[in-house]
Amino acid sequence: MSNIINKKLVIFVLIGFIIGLLEFLLISGREGFYVASAAFLHWVGTSAIISYTKMPISNSLKGVIISILSGLFVMAFLAEISLISTIIMFVLSILFGMLIGWLPEKMTKSN
Repeated sequence: MSNIINKKLVIFVLIGFIIGLLEFLLISGREGFYVASAAFLHWVGTSAIISYTKMPISNSLKGVIISILSGLFVMAFLAEISLISTIIMFVLSILFGMLIGWLPEKMTKSN
């Protein structure tokens, strides 16, 4: 049981790391290092939260809900700088949250 939990957490955090790095690269040139770092850490932490949250809904929807709720602080901080970047982050939260909720579950079920 512990091995399955650790494997699932590693997969989720690895995917969060990759998505966070992608968003860091997308935002850093436009908004600066601190905003991009906050977005990166948001995805690493959000992926860990999604991995242990139990909700009576599909995993994709769970990922979207958690990523939007956990990203509100980053989006509020970003809204002071650029509204367009905030909208982009909101859309990416929907897409990446769906991916984080769906992909690791499929990977752990296939093994």
